[in-house]
Amino acid sequence: MEIHTNDRIQRALDGELAREALSPDEREELARMEALISGVLGTLPRGHVPDLAPAVLARIERLSQSVKVSEGGVPDIRRSAGRAA
Repeated sequence: MEIHTNDRIQRALDGELAREALSPDEREELARMEALISGVLGTLPRGHVPDLAPAVLARIERLSQSVKVSEGGVPDIRRSAGRAA
């Protein structure tokens, strides 16, 4: 989905332009954008989100070590992913 906003609405979203400075049509568009943003933000987890990067990188390292690479080939870690835990 691609969303285009005009500069004035973007400035209002950024807090650089007062809502009152917008036309009635722009205020309606601003309200739609705020509802869309609120809906998206509502899908995000609340509170602390664990950093999974170290576990993912460790798993990649284990998988890459368990697969033989022959003459510059790239290991297919998808095939071995079920074997390494």
